[in-house]
Amino acid sequence: KNIQFTDTSFSTSGNTITEWYWNFGDPSVLSDTSNLENPVYVYSDTGSFQINLIVTTDVGCKQSLVKTIHVNPTPVVNLGADTTICAGNFLSSAVSNTGGNSYLWNDNSSNDSLTVTTSGPYWLLVTNTYGCTASDTTNITISGFAPTAYFSNSTPCKSRTMNFTDGSTPPLGNTITSWNWNFGNDLALDDTSILQHPQYTYPDTGMYTVTLVVTTNAGCKQSFSRNLHVAPVPLVNYSNTIACKNADTQFTNGSSSPGYAPLSYSWNFGDGGISAAMDPAHLFSQQLTYAVKLVTTNSAGCKDSITKIVTVKAEVTANFTNSTPCTNAPVSFQDNSVVPIPNTAHIRTWTIGASTFNGLTVTQSFPTAGTYPVQLTVTGANGCNSSITKNIEVKLPPVAQFALNSICMNDTLKPIDNSIAQNGSINSWNWQLNNTTFSTAQAPSYLPSAPGSYTAELVISDSFGCKDSTNKTINIYNIPVADFSTNPSTLFFTDSLISFSPLNTNALNYTWNIEGTNQMSTSGITHVFDTAGIQPVILTVTDLNGCSNSKSITILLRDYFLDLGISDVRSVYGSDGYISIEADLVNLGTIPVSSFEISVHVTDASSIKETWTGTPSPSGLYTYAFNSKLKQLKNNPNYITCVTIESVNSMNDANSSNNNLCIAKGSNHSTVSDPFPNPGNDHTVLPIQLNKESEITIEIIDLLGQKLAEPQSMQLQSGLSLVNIPLSLLNQGHYLLKITIGDTVFMKKITKVN
Repeated sequence: KNIQFTDTSFSTSGNTITEWYWNFGDPSVLSDTSNLENPVYVYSDTGSFQINLIVTTDVGCKQSLVKTIHVNPTPVVNLGADTTICAGNFLSSAVSNTGGNSYLWNDNSSNDSLTVTTSGPYWLLVTNTYGCTASDTTNITISGFAPTAYFSNSTPCKSRTMNFTDGSTPPLGNTITSWNWNFGNDLALDDTSILQHPQYTYPDTGMYTVTLVVTTNAGCKQSFSRNLHVAPVPLVNYSNTIACKNADTQFTNGSSSPGYAPLSYSWNFGDGGISAAMDPAHLFSQQLTYAVKLVTTNSAGCKDSITKIVTVKAEVTANFTNSTPCTNAPVSFQDNSVVPIPNTAHIRTWTIGASTFNGLTVTQSFPTAGTYPVQLTVTGANGCNSSITKNIEVKLPPVAQFALNSICMNDTLKPIDNSIAQNGSINSWNWQLNNTTFSTAQAPSYLPSAPGSYTAELVISDSFGCKDSTNKTINIYNIPVADFSTNPSTLFFTDSLISFSPLNTNALNYTWNIEGTNQMSTSGITHVFDTAGIQPVILTVTDLNGCSNSKSITILLRDYFLDLGISDVRSVYGSDGYISIEADLVNLGTIPVSSFEISVHVTDASSIKETWTGTPSPSGLYTYAFNSKLKQLKNNPNYITCVTIESVNSMNDANSSNNNLCIAKGSNHSTVSDPFPNPGNDHTVLPIQLNKESEITIEIIDLLGQKLAEPQSMQLQSGLSLVNIPLSLLNQGHYLLKITIGDTVFMKKITKVN
């Protein structure tokens, strides 16, 4: 390329430069000089050249200058001859003699190739890194449409079969009919394929350019190239420690791939477990044989694997239990390890503080509270070893103490817990009397079953399981006997003196509660009650031990009054035609009965009255059998028997309402018995026995047959009825009662007295 040289010399004396001599230092030619002021020269090759310029003034003075220049290569651009291609094909130049080019196409794009879509002239200007430029022009004629070429591939690894997948697409209406692959392996005899999706194996590492040329049914072609870096596969290996059931097996990775770090790992332990760690630890839960596989992948994506057989031995897992760790109490450590049979074939080594022990069980005491590490190491006979360390927290135990005094048998034992928890809280109490538990509550209540001397003990536990106990001796005193007698012993009357005497004479004091008032005494007491009724009397006895006991009785206080009643009447019709009568009497009063007059009347028979003497007590029952018997004037099986108490203790009964009682014998016919009392003063009672419910009419007639009042009608039920007949309006004298029952009329005589 032409290089323009420009003279910039000058004269300091005011003279004029008139001659120039250039020597371009090009040894490749015979003539490399010039006498021009500003010459042009073309170097045929690149390199460094020394340029020598000699200038001469008009007075013959000369001066020279030498400079070194470096001639850079000029890019060679060749777009090829004018041609016909398919739309979508690429136009590119074969550029040589340079590197690091920049490109400028006629459409102002700057890629190293140009997609051609229309017919016409296309030019390319290439500038290299030295600033040297070159260009070329070609005319393109479009005929048809090119397909789009593309492919994907698997990871390129040495000696591994690669899969190449065609992803080219034809233009609309066309199909791709051929594929030409070049795998860029110049050292191979055959590095091509015409399959759509071929496979290829690179025998060595390095850079390879893979080119795919696809052709449509219209004859249009398109190519796609990709540079592949084929990397080596890693070297895979690993080792592992002895494998024991339920213990970590340590795997150590021995894989390498120089120059292709970092590596990634995929472990498959054959039991469903996996890991991506470099040096994993894995626990096998079964005593089996496993195929453990390691796959190692380098940074280029190339991988290899190795599988080894791992045999898992019987489990050896160290473990132990211990009793509650409390200060100054032996703590027992018991081996609880999992080992193969026989159990005794394995070695147990205990490390507690600075001491070492052997055996299945060891015992150690700790004088002070704190944390102590305890280690158990089990050395298995099968080569499996296991170790466990537990931090044992030794606590101060609680301090047991309680308050409890001697009590009496009728009192409740209520000890007071005063225990102190030095750690945590107290959560268990066991109260005992003579080694027998009576409560597990903190504040118990207990009623002793027998008196005596007892050892009371409290055993406590805190929330950490530490225990303490304490005891003391107490007495449980028997309670004194509380009982008393009364005089009188049974019948109690108002306004009468009653004496109360204790049966226990050895007590400290006696407290009597009578009518709600407490009275203290050293023995018995007397009292007069003003009011009748039920009254409790309570005696509380207190002995020298302070024990008390009470006895309560209830007395019935009565006022003096007379009341003898009839509770039942019975009559028997004998075979001799006589009627025997007896009556049940009850003394409802408060006065003993010494005598009474009693009468009986039977229908169609005469009346009798008898006198009795004796001593029925209050509330006493007495059956009186009449000495006399009655005979009816006519045989009437339907008869009424009425018994009347006439007087008691030769005076009128205070309550006459229960002095009369009638019974009826038979129920085949209706009958009317003689009235009673007869004679009567203000009234008389008419016994009427009905065999069915009936309406009756009663009239009072004088002896001349005159009615003295309007007839009285009433409806009576079946059975015996006692009808009250008022006599208060009648004058003293004799009268007839006319009783009408249906079609039957009964006539009874009565006498009114004042």
